[in-house]
Amino acid sequence: MTSLRGKYLHPDMSRRVLSLYNTEHYPEAVLAAFKVIEERLRLVTGKPDADRKELLKETFNPTTGTLHDQEAWQSERVGIYNFIDGAFLSFRNPPAHRFVEIDDEEAFDLTVLANRVLLLIEERCQSLGMEFAKKEPAE
Repeated sequence: MTSLRGKYLHPDMSRRVLSLYNTEHYPEAVLAAFKVIEERLRLVTGKPDADRKELLKETFNPTTGTLHDQEAWQSERVGIYNFIDGAFLSFRNPPAHRFVEIDDEEAFDLTVLANRVLLLIEERCQSLGMEFAKKEPAE
């Protein structure tokens, strides 16, 4: 089990983020954490060139998404979709498009947030029998 300050991280998240975090490259660690999610969604959808908007629409669209929870209320499905979209727009985009300052606490929080989203994707894939989602594309 790999962890960040005692918090379990998915192995793919750990592999991509821990060295950046531990060497105090915090903006890069946050960006890497969200890239792990994007790559997982590309694998799930089979669309290696899709952008965030297309990936979320196909997977977590509250009505038609392949990974939305049909047992959840519509408002909950909308919430998950908006939550993931908002996390990308608010936390992934700044370090991707400009130089930003992120301290260790914020980087920890955002890495744990991204990790939770990745685990949610894994849980939905497993509940739907999508075993291939456990594999990460080669570097």
